[in-house]
Amino acid sequence: MTSAAVERRRILMRYRSLNSGEVKERKLDPYAVYFDPDGATIKVIGYDHEHEEIRTFSADHIHRMRETGERFKRQPGWNLRDHLAKYCFNGIHGEPIKIRLRVHGVTASVFAERTFHRSQREIERSPPNAERPDSITVEMEVARGRGLVRFILSWAPEIEVVSPPELRRQVAEAHRRAMALCADGE
Repeated sequence: MTSAAVERRRILMRYRSLNSGEVKERKLDPYAVYFDPDGATIKVIGYDHEHEEIRTFSADHIHRMRETGERFKRQPGWNLRDHLAKYCFNGIHGEPIKIRLRVHGVTASVFAERTFHRSQREIERSPPNAERPDSITVEMEVARGRGLVRFILSWAPEIEVVSPPELRRQVAEAHRRAMALCADGE
């Protein structure tokens, strides 16, 4: 796979979709192969001829592959670092979404000190007082999906989604499902 990406040789692969479980043949122009430390997997990013777009595949879901003998050209200006910054967050790939998060307490200090994504910017900061702890509001444009929800949940209970409303609902639903699982175990 790596040599096909470096030498820009098209491949056919039998691939099992994580979402549907379906195994089918895919024609792919492999642009890059990399180790994803968040997902602890090797991934390949390339042009998927079936969907006519650049997509990401987990190497461990490839059942079989072979080169077609055809060569390909990458889309002009494509760059792995820029692609990952725009379409990948916390190990999961998805379409970009602009989010605003408000973080409280000790976690607010962590968000003030760290940059979790290169698009992250501080919108507002409120120092602690007698009625409330320190808080910071940040904005980022990151990939939507499970990786984003998982990132937000990992900072609970000191984080809230300010916007967009659809993400706020997804996080609330994830909390409800987690509470139901905890209650069922009692």
